[in-house]
Amino acid sequence: MTKIALPIICALISGVVAVFVSNHQLMEFQVKQSKINTLNKIFGHRYVLYEDSCVTAEADRILFSALGEAAILFGNSKEVVGALENLRVSINADDFSESDLNKLHRAMMSDLGIQTSDYVLMKAPVRRSCGET
Repeated sequence: MTKIALPIICALISGVVAVFVSNHQLMEFQVKQSKINTLNKIFGHRYVLYEDSCVTAEADRILFSALGEAAILFGNSKEVVGALENLRVSINADDFSESDLNKLHRAMMSDLGIQTSDYVLMKAPVRRSCGET
């Protein structure tokens, strides 16, 4: 009896441990993926902060929703939270600074473990002007 029970118990314990480890890794992957998607939304719609004339309500909603998501997803990162706060203050004071956006970008990339340069081209997002078709 013990010759059969011991391998079965070991197999069950191994299976349970494997489930917990794979669930933990899956959760970490999903959080990182959510952070990357939020980063993409923010910097894909950054032109909202530079232009007044041709910003759609949808683009405005996406950008500011993503900034709210970033506050939640990156809440454990003091650098990201600080950069978000500085950006929020500058936007609300109508004193938007490109350096605030660059600091946010660097902080988010650092939190994700992705290397980036010191400067990110922000003033010239890749998109058409309002009048172009």
